[in-house]
Amino acid sequence: MRKKLGFTLLEMLVALFVMGLVAGWAVLSIHTTSPLENESKKLFALLQLLKEESVLQHHSLGISFENNSYRFWKRQAQQWQPFENNQLFYNRTLPINGQWQLQIDNQLIEIKDIFKKPHLVFWSSGEMSAFQIRFSNDNDKRNFLIEGRPNGELCLNACVVSP
Repeated sequence: MRKKLGFTLLEMLVALFVMGLVAGWAVLSIHTTSPLENESKKLFALLQLLKEESVLQHHSLGISFENNSYRFWKRQAQQWQPFENNQLFYNRTLPINGQWQLQIDNQLIEIKDIFKKPHLVFWSSGEMSAFQIRFSNDNDKRNFLIEGRPNGELCLNACVVSP
């Protein structure tokens, strides 16, 4: 008995689909992200979590920025207190040589000293001040911009820097 070596159209489509998945996975695994991009994505995700937690906990939460670090705050008994012993919202140091620029309500904020209260506040209603945080460094040709809108929307954008 001879076996027929022909494939049906469905089998060929399935094979092409699987090959496409493997090729896509290979391309994505080769693409490396810069430390600057990783840090901006991490901060963006933390800001989203902070915003959601403020609504879920019915507490105002915030974040302050220093030269190469940031810390998280919560409002308790009419005062701002830094988070302590929290697995998500702990003080973080930037592991990259970079600069960031903070703009709140279209006003540039100078980041220099340890701040005693948050720069950005996420209200329990889901609202926040309009802000922009721009990450940059000398090794990456892109700037990363995190934008917060008063209605609670957060956006992350990569911008190519012109020479």
